[in-house]
Amino acid sequence: MKYLLNIIFLISFWNCFSQNNYPSEPKEYKKIHFVYEQKSNYYLNESGVYADTLLLSFNFPKLKYTIVKNPNEPNTICGFVPFSSFIDEDRTRIIGSLYHTYQIFEGTYDAKKKKTKIKVIRDNKEIRDEVKKYFNEYKFPRFTYGIVINYKKEKDDGIYTSYFNQQEKKEQKCVIVYEDERKLSGYFKKVMINSVDTYLVVTNKNLNDKITPAFFFTNSEFGIEKVNAFFSTYELKSVTYE
Repeated sequence: MKYLLNIIFLISFWNCFSQNNYPSEPKEYKKIHFVYEQKSNYYLNESGVYADTLLLSFNFPKLKYTIVKNPNEPNTICGFVPFSSFIDEDRTRIIGSLYHTYQIFEGTYDAKKKKTKIKVIRDNKEIRDEVKKYFNEYKFPRFTYGIVINYKKEKDDGIYTSYFNQQEKKEQKCVIVYEDERKLSGYFKKVMINSVDTYLVVTNKNLNDKITPAFFFTNSEFGIEKVNAFFSTYELKSVTYE
């Protein structure tokens, strides 16, 4: 069921991206620095919570939503749920989702070592203030963790996540299924505990293929500009060379 919702959701959210301008890759460099921002696909304002109706139905099956115009995109519609409807486990679920899906990814690819180190920072003041205001919840602590992608490794242990300086888990490699010959858009899947999640990906031919938001792609030729997942969206914010 969730697999089908993923497909429909990503298609409904698809917007073609222009190939944004980034600094040209120099002939020689030691490191590439890049930053991605991850944001939840839920939107909050003074009235309540807005999101795609499929996302609301999946995460909050007991809640009734109203069809309204999307506050961010007036030409599209979405679901709306007032804050007063979120009680007990639904309140816990929406707060937890917001906490875990607002993150900054600060990555550095070392060309000599063929290794990327990413610092993930979960510390968004805007969403923290909104959660305090609308849900009266103050447990939104700053949290950081690390991700390492070792491109010298050919086995599945080429990427791992570490918490509190302890290696916690290995991440699976991802294969992009491209939608056209230019290889500028496509999708990939990740096997989760109870489901298979589908991610829509937009590449950029002007970016090095090592520019990625914590995903180890085995067949990418370009850097990643945007990844649209079921619960959140990753977007590239900056690129610099050293």
